[in-house]
Amino acid sequence: MKLSKEQFLKDTLKHCGIPHIWGGESTKGCDCSGLMEILLSQWGLNPDGRQTAQRFYDFFSKAPYGVVIKDRSQVREGDLILYGKSISKITHIAMALDNVEMVEAGGGGSAVTTVEKALAANAKVRMAKIASYRDWE
Repeated sequence: MKLSKEQFLKDTLKHCGIPHIWGGESTKGCDCSGLMEILLSQWGLNPDGRQTAQRFYDFFSKAPYGVVIKDRSQVREGDLILYGKSISKITHIAMALDNVEMVEAGGGGSAVTTVEKALAANAKVRMAKIASYRDWE
């Protein structure tokens, strides 16, 4: 599927503001992997089953589905950005808007399990800098 950059940004950014809820996978509340399921599903690219950040890495890091890019300057819109202490401990996933910014579901950690807790913690789908996390993988 070929999307224009404008359509990609429109499809992606319309989800900003959804509450970040640990374990959520809907437009009423989602965590980071749930957001990726939502985004990829709208383009018919989501792997089958419930995903985690680690499962997304395991799926998309192998041919024919994807390749691992270690150089941030090579990141382009639509690339998945994965964070973790090692390739076997991926804990967070986001989607690149370009090689500087990404969209993610974040804030509050695993304690954020309801909309009320998400609102109190300012936990939501948001734009963030790719470099805002140290454990880039």
